[in-house]
Amino acid sequence: MHIARCATVMLLALLAGCAGSPGKAPKSRELALESVRMTGKRICGSLGSTTTASTFSFECPPLPTAVPTGWLLSPAWESPAGNPQRVRANRTAVINVSGPGATEIDVELVRGDAQLNLPLEPSERGAGAPGEVSASRQFGVTTVDDGKRKLWMIEVTVSTCAESRHLQIFRRTPKELERSKPLDVYLVRDAGELLCVGQADANPAMRAGVGDPANPRAAGGCAGGGTGKPFQICESCPGLPPRGLSVYATEKYCSWDEVQQAYGYSGETPSRAQLCKLSQVGSREACEGKP
Repeated sequence: MHIARCATVMLLALLAGCAGSPGKAPKSRELALESVRMTGKRICGSLGSTTTASTFSFECPPLPTAVPTGWLLSPAWESPAGNPQRVRANRTAVINVSGPGATEIDVELVRGDAQLNLPLEPSERGAGAPGEVSASRQFGVTTVDDGKRKLWMIEVTVSTCAESRHLQIFRRTPKELERSKPLDVYLVRDAGELLCVGQADANPAMRAGVGDPANPRAAGGCAGGGTGKPFQICESCPGLPPRGLSVYATEKYCSWDEVQQAYGYSGETPSRAQLCKLSQVGSREACEGKP
């Protein structure tokens, strides 16, 4: 998307996000993290985990920067202004990245344990917020390019049951055979703020977050052809604290039966139904309330 230079300058002013003060930009050919828009804070120093052996530790040079950064999504939920009965999960971060013009990016999810990175795909335009980044393998993106410098606003949805999501962002051009070194961004939750659904005695790493599918879609298309249709899904969990928590998602499925199977509401042990309920809605506001 190409717009006038004045609009680009205005957008740069708006990219001031969570934490970090203005600093000297990295080299012009590098990707640079400009800011992260989220509810939470930048991690400076160490943040230990109480459920695993992981410890996250980050330096905090001024933004923009090309060094790895960590960002804490906290609190786990919040109530919209003027509507304390509604509770909205804190799941979204917008990562604002800049780089040279006329280039593209690849976004990948780091899985660890010697596994290959998981390539992510941009979500369809007009489809709303992307699905949970690990479950859907999606991210949302909006770009601004003035020919010299390009901006990517990368929207990521993080599971309420995920202690961390480690993203790597690479720059590439058609003329270059190799990609740039990655820009590393960690989105982290405090272990005491995880919200998980599924078997009560399951390891949190094996359970799903509120609003996340528990099972992947079966390979192949739908009966009769096609890839399915979008379903607007609302998961409400009165059996979990906090009461009133509802999470909206929109994904393509072949049928409502397939939705229920994907979210763990059918099959031999539909334990998720003991804590939550799944329904179809007409909009995000119908599920989560007005912002």
